[in-house]
Amino acid sequence: MDTFKKVIYEQNKQFLENIMGDFISEDSDDKEKNKFMEKYHKLNFTYMIPNKDEVERRHKIKFKRIMK
Repeated sequence: MDTFKKVIYEQNKQFLENIMGDFISEDSDDKEKNKFMEKYHKLNFTYMIPNKDEVERRHKIKFKRIMK
């Protein structure tokens, strides 16, 4: 899970750098760019949400009803 966190963290950083390049002009100082990265690039945003297969459970219930 830690490997996924690291990968997601780096992908978020690259994504934010692309956004920063679009919205912040090239002439702006590094202080503004650092402020943007500190505001939006956080380690706690790099977690995976477990996906529960609710659809599969519903299908199993339907199959049981059909097979009766």
